[in-house]
Amino acid sequence: MGLLRILNLKRQFSKISEYKREDVEAVQKENIEKTLSHAFAYSPFYKEYYGVEPRFEGDSEEPLSSVPFVDKQIIMDNLDSVFTSPLLNRGSIEQHMAGSPVGKRYLNKFTTLHTSGSSGNIGIFTYDPGSWDTLKALVLARCTSFGISLRRKRLAFIGLTDGHYAGVTLASDVPRLMANYTDVSVNEPISRTVGHLNRFQPDDLRGYPSGLV
Repeated sequence: MGLLRILNLKRQFSKISEYKREDVEAVQKENIEKTLSHAFAYSPFYKEYYGVEPRFEGDSEEPLSSVPFVDKQIIMDNLDSVFTSPLLNRGSIEQHMAGSPVGKRYLNKFTTLHTSGSSGNIGIFTYDPGSWDTLKALVLARCTSFGISLRRKRLAFIGLTDGHYAGVTLASDVPRLMANYTDVSVNEPISRTVGHLNRFQPDDLRGYPSGLV
């Protein structure tokens, strides 16, 4: 069921490239309104932070300009109340990511990611199955030519692979009917990386720019 949903979304996202600018802006505005409305309804933090549900009037070119600003520090300081599901809490998610392999679902449902913390503050992000399928479909539509065919393509990823980072988690979760997958740590010696890739012979090589040049 997930694969069918991903393929359907991928087709929809591919069609958007043919939209006129005003059509794209209308879709953006609609999705922003839906996202903010959901956050206001289900997140205790946003309900208190916004005070009133954000509404966009007229044809404003900057629909987010009237919405109170948040950054990663604010989100992480209030993460438990930011979540829109009572099943999520920061401590349990951190324990899950520290003790489980990349791609292992939290509570067998939620995909969890974290940033590297290079800015001084690690960010944590969670996706329910529908949201994760949407993100995968968007990446497939914009960044690959993968589809269902008699010959599966080979996808290789070069990047940080020792944590639940967005890049490796997305790449490793490519539908297996579309592609075989392997990854290489960006910290591996170049000779080992080259040997690995030569044996795998990828059709599509993705990853961090610093590892691809």
